[in-house]
Amino acid sequence: MKEELIKRWNSVVGVNDEIFHLGDFAFLNEIEMMEILLRLNGRKYLIYGNHDQTIMRSKLIQNQFIWCRHYHEFK
Repeated sequence: MKEELIKRWNSVVGVNDEIFHLGDFAFLNEIEMMEILLRLNGRKYLIYGNHDQTIMRSKLIQNQFIWCRHYHEFK
């Protein structure tokens, strides 16, 4: 299933596309999450969801996003 999700993501998201993920990115451990993030196209931004504690504790994972925030408003 992971392979299919990565394939579908990359079929519509280009390397330089900007992606804003609105929380609850994945229910995986740090190693599994890193393996997936490294394969996903796009410049990724994350607004934390209530299930993103693994990301909140991991600078390694946070560094795969342009930024990670608890809240953000676009103006």
